[in-house]
Amino acid sequence: MKRTFRKIGALAVAAAMVMSLGAIIFADATLTDGEVGGFDPGNQDNPQVQDKSVIIKKELKVYNPDEAAVYAPTITYNYAIEAGSADKSITDQTEDHVSGTAVTATTKAGITTNVTITDSITLSPNVTTATDNVLDAATAGESNLYDIKVDFSNVVFTEPGVYRYVINETVDYTGTGVTETNGTHARYLDVYVKASDTFTDGSAAGDWDIYGYVCLSADEDVDPDTDFKTNGFVEATNVTPDEYYTFNVIVKKTLSGDNFSMNHKFPVQVDYTNADVTKDVMLRATPTGTVTDYTHSASAASGLDGLALIANGGRIKYIGIPCGTQVDIYETNDVTGTTYLTTVTVDSTAGTAKNIIATSTPTAFVAYSSAAYNSNLGTITTTANATDATHEVEIANVLQMISPTGIIVRTAPYVLLLGAGATLFILIRVFRKKEDEA
Repeated sequence: MKRTFRKIGALAVAAAMVMSLGAIIFADATLTDGEVGGFDPGNQDNPQVQDKSVIIKKELKVYNPDEAAVYAPTITYNYAIEAGSADKSITDQTEDHVSGTAVTATTKAGITTNVTITDSITLSPNVTTATDNVLDAATAGESNLYDIKVDFSNVVFTEPGVYRYVINETVDYTGTGVTETNGTHARYLDVYVKASDTFTDGSAAGDWDIYGYVCLSADEDVDPDTDFKTNGFVEATNVTPDEYYTFNVIVKKTLSGDNFSMNHKFPVQVDYTNADVTKDVMLRATPTGTVTDYTHSASAASGLDGLALIANGGRIKYIGIPCGTQVDIYETNDVTGTTYLTTVTVDSTAGTAKNIIATSTPTAFVAYSSAAYNSNLGTITTTANATDATHEVEIANVLQMISPTGIIVRTAPYVLLLGAGATLFILIRVFRKKEDEA
């Protein structure tokens, strides 16, 4: 008997599990070409229930000449939802209906009570979540998409129809280095509502089903030819997304004529200037060869200045510099008792060579001076809000050999005596010849 009950119990549990698999579980609705839902030829006049929350997207397009990832800028996007326009005309397609006749309706102003929305998206190189502080990048720009969730689960709709909402985006671009979209900061969301199959009296949110969403970039009428449907605050026809332009700098080091210092790491100063990017940014740095990376924290672009130590054959690549930043690079000679003829070459254009002499040298980053121990500057200038290349800077040192002191002083008397003797010999020969002729 016990075994029989156990078997029955096991069968009951298994049956319950199988039945649970048949339950409808909705995920957040996701827009495709600005829409969710809609009828098709095999489903005419039969709307399908959708989830009561929908995801629209925010896009930041990131540019870098040859790297796939850069640190994020510091920027916050804020969102709010409110009732949209009533009486906008909505017309669907003839093939949506068995009758072959399109249906036209007008929008209702959205009911905002109990609607919730993702109120902000914050990007920063300082955040601890890797997906928020590192962005995808590409030469032609790479899209970084973020979710804005709008939830209607607790809204009590008063009657069936198409409810229009407006979603407003606010953002302060000042000092961020981000280029603002050329579109507007408003999107319009139409929510298609019908009575649910379990409808009672319309007094509860559960009495209503949502069977479609359409997101628009303009507060206009909608028909089958509408071309302003969108997945959110993203790139679209004649609309650019927010954009972030970055570039890279490679610094390389060579040394010749000084085998004693081939492994010596020379101090190389990197100085950034950009008065327009005042919010925190941060650089990635990849060293190759004998290099000690410079240490820095997230800061305004002009505060990224730092010191790297680079030996012969070493190089370091600074990644994700906001376009519009000027970069000045120079080397300091800290090898006591030496003089190097140093040339700083920027993108294959050599600067003026300078003898740099080891005297009293800094041990950490200091602003540039024309002191005897510093090379001339190598300068890179860039344009804000525009694509740029990866720039290469090569610092070449050639050891200058000094002549042994005093050689000329020590041999000069002998040279003078030899010259005087030769002169005297010639004079004696001339006088003797004259005497013989006389």
